[in-house]
Amino acid sequence: MKAIIVLLYIPLLLANINCSGTISKKVLPMYRSIATDEISVYAFTHDSRGRLFAGGKWGRVFISTDDGQRWYQVNSSAKDTRVSALLFLPDTVLLVGMHLGGIFGEFTSDGIWALREQTTTVWSETFVQPTELRITSLLLSNSRSILVGTDQGVIRSSLQPITLSGIQGIANKWITCLAQSERGTILAGTFDDATFISTDNGTSWINSVRGLTRPKIICLAVQPDGTIYAGTDRGAFMSNDGAQSWSQIGLDTLNVESITFIGNWHIIAGTKSAGVFLTNDQGKTWVRSALSGQVDVWCLMVTETGAVLAGTSQGIFRSDDLGKNWNLIDNVFIKE
Repeated sequence: MKAIIVLLYIPLLLANINCSGTISKKVLPMYRSIATDEISVYAFTHDSRGRLFAGGKWGRVFISTDDGQRWYQVNSSAKDTRVSALLFLPDTVLLVGMHLGGIFGEFTSDGIWALREQTTTVWSETFVQPTELRITSLLLSNSRSILVGTDQGVIRSSLQPITLSGIQGIANKWITCLAQSERGTILAGTFDDATFISTDNGTSWINSVRGLTRPKIICLAVQPDGTIYAGTDRGAFMSNDGAQSWSQIGLDTLNVESITFIGNWHIIAGTKSAGVFLTNDQGKTWVRSALSGQVDVWCLMVTETGAVLAGTSQGIFRSDDLGKNWNLIDNVFIKE
């Protein structure tokens, strides 16, 4: 007589036998694969364990535990807004900044949410504080303060409790991005007034415009050696003197949305509607990567293994050869 083996697949039930011999059951979320045309990714971050996080439209936050090969939604429900910023805090809390969202021309703000891990793919959500401000960027300073970039200036908050009140300088300025050097200098990019610098944890700010022919700053990135790069609506700029002065380094017909680097020389720039560009000589010459054409590259991140991830209007792309060639990640799953 042949033995018949029956395999049962139960996606939502996990059974464990505890010390008393009874069976405990835990309900797990059910996922479905999402089509690439449903994905736009605007922000990346990572934690100290090498886990990667991505924020996209409809307020969705994703986690990857395999260096960006697969992504699973961790928050519970879709929202009529998009994730504009992610920040992982030391006490294993992921802060999620939401941009103004909504449909049919009716805009609302979702403020900041805090996600706390329950299991790898199940995170509890806590609404930190509602606000009518557009949240554009989040930064944990070397002085252990949270800096929040908004459309009305910079807010500084303690880690506990997190509060969104009181503009800390650069009042009435639309902050587009925040960055920090290893020495603790904080930089803020603005929508129409170039960059600002703070050396006292955001208490006071100095405007830095010399050499910046374009006042609209879209992104900022600081190398370990202190070199600063700025993406604008007309090209990329570089500063070797702590943002005291700037020089343009090409891509002057493009919106540069994101910049990252591998080492001190290999720079990768993501653009609006033109894909990814590469330079090995600090912008003297640029080479278009295989990720080109009508694709918006909103954010870039280099993983611990040296892989480069691109968050785009068409999903998440991955490069394993310093940004030259790219593969679209198909394994992105949302909760039912």
